[in-house]
Amino acid sequence: WSGGSVAQPRPVILVLAVIRLPAAEGRSALMVLAGHVASFAVSGMLALVLCLCLAGGCFAQLLPPGTRSAPSPRSSGCPEAPSDEEKKQGVQYVYHMASEPPNVHYPEYCSQLGGVNVRFNDPCAWAHGEAQLTVAHFDGMCKGATRVIHWHDGADEWGYVNSGRLQTYVASPDGLPWPSSNNVLSQHGVWYFPRGWLHGLLCLTPESEGGCVFTIVFSGPVSVPIDNHNLDTTVAQAPSSVAAEALSVPVDNYRRMRPEFAGSAGPGVNASPRSSPLVTMVAPSIC
Repeated sequence: WSGGSVAQPRPVILVLAVIRLPAAEGRSALMVLAGHVASFAVSGMLALVLCLCLAGGCFAQLLPPGTRSAPSPRSSGCPEAPSDEEKKQGVQYVYHMASEPPNVHYPEYCSQLGGVNVRFNDPCAWAHGEAQLTVAHFDGMCKGATRVIHWHDGADEWGYVNSGRLQTYVASPDGLPWPSSNNVLSQHGVWYFPRGWLHGLLCLTPESEGGCVFTIVFSGPVSVPIDNHNLDTTVAQAPSSVAAEALSVPVDNYRRMRPEFAGSAGPGVNASPRSSPLVTMVAPSIC
């Protein structure tokens, strides 16, 4: 249905025709009729299953809750009254991210490309916070540069490869429709990660070939937290018993490992891009 109106049920008329069936060789007319009735019953069941699938029943078991229906609009927290500058210029629906200084810069990585840059758009400067989506842009990535494994609790994620080759990793929280997946995307490739799913990105293109550039869009009007619930921060904030179980290690072993995680002081951690980096380099032997 469309326009918010509920589709009215339409009557379905089933016509049962009785025909005179000739006796087949070696079979009676009654046996032939029984075969046709059985075929009709099977076809009817298949048609019923198809209708239920089209109504959405089949797909509910393949995707986690919330990934098929659009999320409810959320407030961006932007001031309701337009600023004096907005009154002069009007509401801006185009945001030139490339002309903005990066929110995070890693000069020590991919130095031939000028270092890795990460930019987040300002939701309040774009459509006055009413867009219900936010954007991040990564450039200067080179072979081995990795957007570390993380997850988002408040937004689905779509991504687009502007240039280069990118390996994506995503893991389902409940093993459906698959436990995890690794894929390699080239220029113009896209991905989708549902909210709550662990995921990461690895650039496979060396600096000499221009590295990787990609753009990410989040389904919400609020910029994602700067640490994006990085896996190390999430583990550091969890009780030792929970973190040890998640990592499949004894509790004593995890307690010895804990200082290596960002925010090891405990649940009060407020990770920064340095203590829990958005981007890091993997060992050269990895790729």
